[in-house]
Amino acid sequence: MKMLAKKIDRNCDREVKLPYKCFCCCDSGLAAGQWLTDLIEGDSDIPFICKRMDCEAGRSFDNAWNKSHEERRQNGNCSAITYQNSFDVRLHPSQCEDAHNFVKQEFISMIANQRRENIYAKFVEAASDRTDTINSIRSEMKVQNLTESAFEAALVHCIKRDGVLYLHWESLPTATLKVLLGKMQVN
Repeated sequence: MKMLAKKIDRNCDREVKLPYKCFCCCDSGLAAGQWLTDLIEGDSDIPFICKRMDCEAGRSFDNAWNKSHEERRQNGNCSAITYQNSFDVRLHPSQCEDAHNFVKQEFISMIANQRRENIYAKFVEAASDRTDTINSIRSEMKVQNLTESAFEAALVHCIKRDGVLYLHWESLPTATLKVLLGKMQVN
């Protein structure tokens, strides 16, 4: 089973503050997860040492894993066999690179989706605000017994100001509608 990473848009990288340099192991040096154990034949209940070329933490674990029994004993560490039995080194650098690219792209996509949802929520809120303003103006028109011709001067003013042909008072910008509503409520 091979993971396929989507092509990463480099412009998107600049927009998103990435929390990790290595998404394979999340900068811990140790990679774990069902998707990794599916890549390697045989059972593994111990974490994998990240073998991605750009992963400094993984390189530290790998260097420690490769120390001899004598080197480890001189530093007062556990035996090489005990240490080596604590970690799985069967991942290939290309698998770690694929995992890094896949998880990184998923993270960027998640952030992009959150941004889209935030933009949509703001749009819905603005549309609701606009609808409320228009409904309030209609209510004031009924109370004050006004016709739509009362808004002709505002239409002409906004057409000249904005360079846009507004066909109806309801198509005026929300800020202008709020000003009109404020003037109506003062009168």
